[in-house]
Amino acid sequence: MSRLAEIDIPNENNENTVIFELKDDVLIVCNNGEPFSIEGIESLMLPYYTSKSEREAKQSFKSSIINDQVKELLEKRWSLYKDYPERIQSDYSTEYKTVGEYHGREILELLQNCIDSMPGDCKFQIGTKGLGFRSLLNWCEKIKIFSGDLSVAFGMEEAAKFRESLGLKQKVAILSAPTIIEHIESSYTTQIVLNLKKPVIDDVKSQLMQIDERSMVFLPKIEELIIRTTDSERSYHKLEDTNGDVLVSATIDGVCTEYLWQVFKQERKTVSFDDIDNEIKEYNYGISIAFCDDCE
Repeated sequence: MSRLAEIDIPNENNENTVIFELKDDVLIVCNNGEPFSIEGIESLMLPYYTSKSEREAKQSFKSSIINDQVKELLEKRWSLYKDYPERIQSDYSTEYKTVGEYHGREILELLQNCIDSMPGDCKFQIGTKGLGFRSLLNWCEKIKIFSGDLSVAFGMEEAAKFRESLGLKQKVAILSAPTIIEHIESSYTTQIVLNLKKPVIDDVKSQLMQIDERSMVFLPKIEELIIRTTDSERSYHKLEDTNGDVLVSATIDGVCTEYLWQVFKQERKTVSFDDIDNEIKEYNYGISIAFCDDCE
């Protein structure tokens, strides 16, 4: 047995903990990483912009309060659509296309969002808040984000009201129209609340079931993952040593099993031209292979 077993298991308040809780038609995702920034919200609103860009924020704000900054972004979007109505269809089409491309990866994209918020060097890491997060529109009637002082909702109802304020009948991108909502008290830095469409609930359950002890080996930064549904509760704790061994402790409905993995990693870099920032950028990626003698 690896010496990893001697290390204390982290608790739910650890900043490297992620919690999924499915209650009827609501999926709640919690973590204690860095809260959403205004750049993160802007990246959701603009189909062609992601917050992983190293450039300075595109917008300047009158207020230092993030909810007020969201309102300023919405006002600027309203003016943009009034002046350039062709952008409405362009943004809607881009959002619709992106949603389709990420279908089937919704839980993985939520996990990536949590990973991006955790301590460590995420610069130019592929998968920052933005494109993948839009995949949640496959599932949701409404997305609520409570993160630090931010409390905002995106949904079909909010988008319809925004469209009406423009005096237009054509559809607008759902994520182009954030609405400030009442703040809630939470013991977590970030809570993402997804009001699910009833036909997708089985798909949500299926994707949650696909996350297991093997997934933990390849999820960077996450040390503890808890998945609660009306049918079961599962928790996974990951501990790593300097030799590359990874111990995953899986507790499923009160029964605990430990899996010791040998992991071989290689880190690589690649360069790509960013046509948004009009420059060459360097990105990091890794290749990992894991072996477990105790697994089926």
